Amino acid sequence: MTKEALDKDAMARRRESWRQANASVRMEGGTVDEETLAMQERHISGDITKDQYRTWVRESIQSK
Repeated sequence: MTKEALDKDAMARRRESWRQANASVRMEGGTVDEETLAMQERHISGDITKDQYRTWVRESIQSK
């Protein structure tokens, strides 16, 4: 995987987007597990793309 070059503003926008998404999940009574938070951090830092994150989610759901 190639790391995306992100500036601090882009990382801050991603972090805020994930914060809001996780808050929405919690408001609906759901939980966000540690593995998911770790993958979100990888997306925030540019280690993985949004498409790679989505692929991970699909694969995680299918394996359950």
